[in-house]
Amino acid sequence: MSQKYIIGLDYGTLSGRALVVRASDGAEMGTDVHDYPHAVMDRTLDAADGQKLPPDFALQSPADYIETLEHIVPGALKAPGSTRPMSSASVWTSPPPPCWPAGPTAPRCV
Repeated sequence: MSQKYIIGLDYGTLSGRALVVRASDGAEMGTDVHDYPHAVMDRTLDAADGQKLPPDFALQSPADYIETLEHIVPGALKAPGSTRPMSSASVWTSPPPPCWPAGPTAPRCV
C-alpha cells in the first residue's frame, strides 16, 4: 500500500508556508516558506498604479499568493535530505489539485 500525505497551506501577513505530513502518523515530511514580493501594501498600491491607500488599509497582491503557492508546494514536497522530490501524485488524493487561468489559452495547475 502506498503512503498518503497531507499538505497544509498557510497564507500569513508577509509570507506563505506549506507543510507536508504523512497521514498515517503525522510525521513532518517537508516544509517551505516564501516571502510575498509586495509584502503588505498599507500606504500605496504597489502592485498596481501606486495610488495612495485610505487610512487603516492593508492589502496584499493576489499575484503574490499564486507566486508563493508555486514556490512553497514544490519546496515542501522535496523530502528532507533527498535530491528526489516526493511524487505529487502521492500527495493529491482527493480532490484533484487546484487550477486557475494562467493566460488566454492555458490553465495553470499545481
